[in-house]
Amino acid sequence: MNWMGKPLYSLDVMLAYICGTTTRSGLVVKASQLDGEFPEGERVSRNAMEGLAVRLHGTLPDWNYTISPRRSIIEGSQPVRPAD
Repeated sequence: MNWMGKPLYSLDVMLAYICGTTTRSGLVVKASQLDGEFPEGERVSRNAMEGLAVRLHGTLPDWNYTISPRRSIIEGSQPVRPAD
């Protein structure tokens, strides 16, 4: 909510808003810019994508989603399949 409706004119402005994000329960967000060159056109394998625990939101699901930690990392079990 701290940057809702505010134009993101530059990466520095965007990072400042992201880093200023907190919640009442104590969440503090950290963000930084990664310098370097990143190859274009790399694809994530279907197997890797299916291993993500992704929950799409009802409003604008192409943009709004939650990625949760994989159960296999937390509990030593099999990866959680994406929710429908």
